[in-house]
Amino acid sequence: MHSRQDNKMTTQHNNQLSPEQPFNEVLQLVQPMITSILLRCHIYKDYEYYRHIASIAVWEAWRKADQSKGTFSAYVYTNVKGEILKELSKEKGFENTHTPMDNDTINYIRDYEMGERSPVLLECIMSHLKFEERKI
Repeated sequence: MHSRQDNKMTTQHNNQLSPEQPFNEVLQLVQPMITSILLRCHIYKDYEYYRHIASIAVWEAWRKADQSKGTFSAYVYTNVKGEILKELSKEKGFENTHTPMDNDTINYIRDYEMGERSPVLLECIMSHLKFEERKI
């Protein structure tokens, strides 16, 4: 929930925000917006990484801004939130496909697979060795 004071501050920042301003000034003015987006997206770990993603999104919005298509602050907000959500989605996909395992589990799987395939694997390896190497 935002209080009237928060809305007033946001409105004041939005009124000051323009793509004609230097990027560093724009980035400074949108820091409260970035913090708000990160909190709404429940970013509590890798906070600086996501803040960096947000800063790049601000730069992209600043670079591509067209005021004839709407307010600059809304464009920045949409761009930042979209990039944060895209990164969260990529990270979730990575976590779903790359499950970390402990060494005991890895060793068990390796031993099981090697046990089933060891004669075939050994023959395959041996066929690529020279006669002297096979004797050893």
